[in-house]
Amino acid sequence: MIILILFAFALIILGEVPNLIRARSWKDSVLFSVILTIGFVTAILLYIGVDIPSPIVGVRHLFEDVFKLSYKIW
Repeated sequence: MIILILFAFALIILGEVPNLIRARSWKDSVLFSVILTIGFVTAILLYIGVDIPSPIVGVRHLFEDVFKLSYKIW
């Protein structure tokens, strides 16, 4: 399965990076690399069975504890 993950990300890289380099879009290349790395690490962690928490927990903490906002749950 790790081979499939590597193959999928390699195809994404081969499809996108040459165009970014030709266009000399360095900022876009950095952003693409960061997002792709986050996706790759997340895919590997999910494959090996690491329990990744929902991002909504962090967003909820941000709104309720940091911004002191609350909302009514129906």
